[in-house]
Amino acid sequence: MVRRGHRAPAAAPRDKSTPRLVSVVVPVRDGARTLAAQLTALSRQTGAVPYEVLVVDNGSTDATREVAERARAGLRNLRIVDASDRPGESRARNRGIAAARGDFVAFCDADDVADSGWLAAMTEAAKGADLVGGGLDTSVLSPAHTDEQPLPMDAQTDFLPFARGANCGAWKDVLTAMGGWDERYRGGGEDMDLSWRAQLCGYLVRYAGDAVMHYRLREDLTALARQKWNYGRSGAQLYAAYRRAGFRRREGRVVVMNWCWLVLHVPDLVRSPAPRRRYVRYGARLAGFLAGSVRRGVRYL
Repeated sequence: MVRRGHRAPAAAPRDKSTPRLVSVVVPVRDGARTLAAQLTALSRQTGAVPYEVLVVDNGSTDATREVAERARAGLRNLRIVDASDRPGESRARNRGIAAARGDFVAFCDADDVADSGWLAAMTEAAKGADLVGGGLDTSVLSPAHTDEQPLPMDAQTDFLPFARGANCGAWKDVLTAMGGWDERYRGGGEDMDLSWRAQLCGYLVRYAGDAVMHYRLREDLTALARQKWNYGRSGAQLYAAYRRAGFRRREGRVVVMNWCWLVLHVPDLVRSPAPRRRYVRYGARLAGFLAGSVRRGVRYL
């Protein structure tokens, strides 16, 4: 794992060649309800690059494995990889990297749905990059929440751009040289860490907006709050790790405005669903910032 100093052994320079084989890694834990749709989408990918699909089971207790087994009819190169020894998406992804036979590894989630041209666009972008991030679209799976559309990678302004874990890929030698995903990040932040580490090591990270993944937002407010809480905690963790590399915390006036907004909008919790959902999103994330700051011994509010 590349840590202090952010330097890794240089991988072979890219020569605009197409990957020989792509390994698609799908980490999953209790994803029986949504996994079939993602595997069906992966079986319908266009393009000429051969690929395998690795469903990495991170300790499921539902019918996830049975769903994956049934999908073999449409995905001859599907394998199920066990990662039940330790929970965490990064753990599962690292197991996928270790098991991958391809020279390029693409990552997607079990609750999303890949566009038919996703893999072709990812491999095209891989010809000139070390790590690739694709686009996320919420309009198909979460049309009621278009205001929560994730910001495209080329529009990110905080520190360095990052490829989201739900839609990214990298050459296997690059992932190996960097030590893979950092398993200390749980529930968020691991994708920022991977992309930032890659760039600080001198690798080229590229955005492929046409590599579209249809992204599913959390509908249940408890699940949404847990996700945003984890994102907030990871923000403090990232600040502790990258502040010396240039990652800046919010200005004091912005912090005050955010917390004032939270206090003033408490009545939103008993209003209509949209304001209530917005309050939960913002409130859980700010609470995560606070909890993460205490945990990491930093001030990231």
